[in-house]
Amino acid sequence: NIKTYQNLVETTFDNIVSKINQEELNEIFLPKQETDATLYIIVTSDIGLCGSYNSNVINELKKVIKTSDLVITLGTKGLNWIRVSKFKDQLYKSYVNLEDKLDYSIATEIGNLNFELFAKNKISSCKIIYTKFVNNLIQEVSVKQLFPYDSSHLEIKKESEQMEGDIEFEPSAEIILQRAFPLYVSSMIYVLVSLSKVSELASRRVAMESATDNADEIINDLN
Repeated sequence: NIKTYQNLVETTFDNIVSKINQEELNEIFLPKQETDATLYIIVTSDIGLCGSYNSNVINELKKVIKTSDLVITLGTKGLNWIRVSKFKDQLYKSYVNLEDKLDYSIATEIGNLNFELFAKNKISSCKIIYTKFVNNLIQEVSVKQLFPYDSSHLEIKKESEQMEGDIEFEPSAEIILQRAFPLYVSSMIYVLVSLSKVSELASRRVAMESATDNADEIINDLN
């Protein structure tokens, strides 16, 4: 279950982060970049007939993108749109003809690109725009920051529920965190793209059912 995997990844990473003091967290996560550019990863489909699934993602990108930002597109629809838009020069890389289940190696490659751009001072943050699956009738466009890691929710969690037990780290939690963070980013890309695929299939089913109902209604009116 992809949601179970997501919860496991986030909980495990949160537990590591919660054991490190704020000063050390800032050293690891707060960028000292000279740029405020963001790398946006947008998740769209390769084919149509899925209602407003693609347009909702694209409209969300339009709301937030700046001229200094870069974009990675997943799916043919996102690539086709950006190629003819005013943002075409901001396209950094594209992935098309993806399977219903994303190959984890692609998620790892995108994660590595993120850190390469950060190391070259090309970006200061990375966010993914995807479609969250709520149920078969409701899918919501969401934006999640992948980097820098946002640990603000941990304070709320600590106040509302005590994290049980102490964890001993060998080597230190700081070293483990630095090594684990690229894995966390790749895992979250994999999870969120997979959830988007579920939303895409649900959107397509609703769109096709609506088209069928409309066709039946027209046929009945003609009879």
